[in-house]
Amino acid sequence: MDRGTTMRHLFIINPVAHAVKGELNTIIKSIHEFFRNSVLNEPYDIHVTRWERDAKGYLRRYADNNPDEVLRVHSMGGSGTLFEVVNGIHGLTGAELAAYPMGRDNSFLRYFGDKMHMFSSIQLQSSSGTAPFDIFRCGYNYGILCGLVGMEAIVSRDGELLNRRRRLPAGFGYILAAVKYVLGKVNCHKYTPSRLTGKHCMVIISQS
Repeated sequence: MDRGTTMRHLFIINPVAHAVKGELNTIIKSIHEFFRNSVLNEPYDIHVTRWERDAKGYLRRYADNNPDEVLRVHSMGGSGTLFEVVNGIHGLTGAELAAYPMGRDNSFLRYFGDKMHMFSSIQLQSSSGTAPFDIFRCGYNYGILCGLVGMEAIVSRDGELLNRRRRLPAGFGYILAAVKYVLGKVNCHKYTPSRLTGKHCMVIISQS
């Protein structure tokens, strides 16, 4: 998809992200105020996600409706929101990504160390230049940081399910899932990636 030089901003906000919950209206107000007072004079839209994977489908439809503009997508949430946005913009020529540390762990942005706080600025995220990043494919999904197979992936999945179904305190479901995994009869699985053939509890694939 060929795009022109006009910039358009799209804010994808996860209302249940750690730093968004209870502050959604304040965040939306700050976006409106920034563009109302900004010299950028660039169009923008806001989409509050409604369910898991909502961002990916919405992004595709939005891009198709605005084919002649550079699209900068602002991911306002945590690692899960960032994952959805990365998969939504993959393959779109001219699409740009701006990630905000609004999740529980913000794994990708933590690699920027003491500069991570700069990613919270709407002004910097809207007006700064871009830097290229590689992404990797795992099955039908794309990632920007790392891929997990084994213990941590299973604990993350089961912990999230426990937190939702049992309405447990934040993080408690992950502890229960980890204990269940450690006490299980099978703690290791057979993997055959290059140079790692054998039994392992966990395999992490990441960018260097």
